[in-house]
Amino acid sequence: MCHREAMGGKKIINDPVHGTIKISGVLLDIASSPELNRLSQIRQLGLAYLVFPGAHHTRFEHSLGVSHVASLLARGMGLDPEDVKLVSTAGILHDLGHGPFSHTMEKVFHDRIGKDHMALTRDIITGESSDWSSEWLDPEERGPTIPEILEHHGLDPGEVASLVCQEGRPSNDSQDKLDVDGGQAYFGGPEYRFQIIHSALDADQLDFLLRDSHYTGEA
Repeated sequence: MCHREAMGGKKIINDPVHGTIKISGVLLDIASSPELNRLSQIRQLGLAYLVFPGAHHTRFEHSLGVSHVASLLARGMGLDPEDVKLVSTAGILHDLGHGPFSHTMEKVFHDRIGKDHMALTRDIITGESSDWSSEWLDPEERGPTIPEILEHHGLDPGEVASLVCQEGRPSNDSQDKLDVDGGQAYFGGPEYRFQIIHSALDADQLDFLLRDSHYTGEA
């Protein structure tokens, strides 16, 4: 597990893959939410730990890693602070709808409720899902919902959900590369924001390739 240390409105996360990660603002509030902390009980590789004993890493760690990589990519491309905040927030939220055993049980959940993990992720980000945590959390412990956190920090839940779920992006395989001059592809916004989150080699894949190889001993 990552070690987290409070530091006056910030947290330092000592991640075994990326080293020191500092989070604050919207990322800190999301990382403290029950929705994201639920992912600390879901293994990234499902049942793979039965073959690879070290593969006990979780979707929580991966989500923090994706956010970190997305931020590095955005800053490296010289994006403005608002775009950096948007893509790093999309990165930390991208796996929010995963259920137990990750992809292993996804078909079962889809058959039961008619939604895959991406649809559930979108519902949680926008607040369209039922408030599942209210059933087992004391109201005083509940805290703000994900859309409330986003709005508090000046982010539009619908825009974040669209970025996470690739909504509004034109289908064009030739655009599966990072391209700062990609044009206005969705909501009048630049295509490269999509490409950091969804492309041939995006923040998600960069983190899970590094993280999975580290914990399975294949690095």
